[in-house]
Amino acid sequence: MPPRKRTYGRNKSRDYLIAEANSLRAMRGTFWIFIGISTLIEYLARLEKGGSLGNKRTKKMPPPPDSMEEYASFIRRRFPKRKKYKSFEYVLSSPTPGANLRNTGKPIPLTRKDLPEQMYYVMRCGLVHSFSLAVSSRERKNGARPRSITINSRLDAKAAGMRHLDNFSRPPEVTDAAYFVDEDLLDDLITAIKNLFRDNSPSVKKNISKLLRDEPFIWPY
Repeated sequence: MPPRKRTYGRNKSRDYLIAEANSLRAMRGTFWIFIGISTLIEYLARLEKGGSLGNKRTKKMPPPPDSMEEYASFIRRRFPKRKKYKSFEYVLSSPTPGANLRNTGKPIPLTRKDLPEQMYYVMRCGLVHSFSLAVSSRERKNGARPRSITINSRLDAKAAGMRHLDNFSRPPEVTDAAYFVDEDLLDDLITAIKNLFRDNSPSVKKNISKLLRDEPFIWPY
């Protein structure tokens, strides 16, 4: 008889994720804290949906959109509203037509307020998958801005007189970027976790329960 799957209850799951996020503070001042944050953002977007990001392929449906849209939407919905994730504005317009071009064949226009999409391209695709803040030519074609995010520690930010989500440039390498501070971003991620589990809508509660049941956390902790 296969072993029974263990799952966490709603409150314990929330506390577990917050504890895991807080454990990233030990990696402050390194790029690993940003890799951990970006990985958790993608997981939380999956948790909100109850499964994999993007639509499933069927014979009647075109290829699914990239998970970028749901990753970015999660940031806009769940990260602190008082912060500038939704309203941050790049100085320059996007140099490329738009996101999901390779999947839909139609560009989705990006405005100068496309930081959540850039977080997907730079942190999820670049940093997590390639240990790099530079985006690939393929991602540029789909709306990624070159060097659109810089990562920094709180100590570095204090010394430079910078704040999390400030506009930043240092030509010629960086001409138009968002300035990210590791522990400020982490604090906002923890707020996003709380906001997700505070949502009592039936669909969100059902999706959270579904993913926790289908893919329970590593046990024991």
